[in-house]
Amino acid sequence: MIKKCEICEQEFDTKGRNICCSKKCAEENKKRKDKIYRKGVVKIDWNNPEEVKEHRKEYNEEYNQRIEVIERRKEYDQKPENKEKQRNYYHKNKERIALRAKKYHQKPEVKDRSRERSWKKMGIKDMTVERYNNMLKEQNYSCKICGRHQNEFKRMLAVDHNHKTGEVRGILCPKCNSRLEVLDNKEWHNKALKYLGEKNEI
Repeated sequence: MIKKCEICEQEFDTKGRNICCSKKCAEENKKRKDKIYRKGVVKIDWNNPEEVKEHRKEYNEEYNQRIEVIERRKEYDQKPENKEKQRNYYHKNKERIALRAKKYHQKPEVKDRSRERSWKKMGIKDMTVERYNNMLKEQNYSCKICGRHQNEFKRMLAVDHNHKTGEVRGILCPKCNSRLEVLDNKEWHNKALKYLGEKNEI
């Protein structure tokens, strides 16, 4: 089977379970793994939960990025019998999986990550939950335009940003934010003014 070497990324015949193309790369790979395991670098106090948790997090991140692990998972998922096995497991444990997912997504840190991903997708630059909370505090937890408090709304106050540059301008209530989006669209705004002018309503 032909694979890419983890170190130099050259293609080679695996000849069993080898993950490196040469002895030199294998030694380099061992050094890298020793660093992840913290062997000879930092001794782990296994009685310290925080240190063990941090170590496992680092190791899992490195492990999930390995080429052979990604390929092995793809190969496993593509087999019809495994797909069928996964479907059967899901249907048998549907309620338990849904409950576990709901519990997971209710965690504050998961909600924060989800919000930050949403802001990033919308093209909002350098926006974090910490920055959002600081801006909200500076605005006395109120909309920057109408001044209404966040408790008056069912939804959280929105992040207003420049749609061209992505720069954050302030925190607004949902109504003010949607109205401002209309004003940002100058072409539509001019057409709307022209329409109202024709009806003699401005």
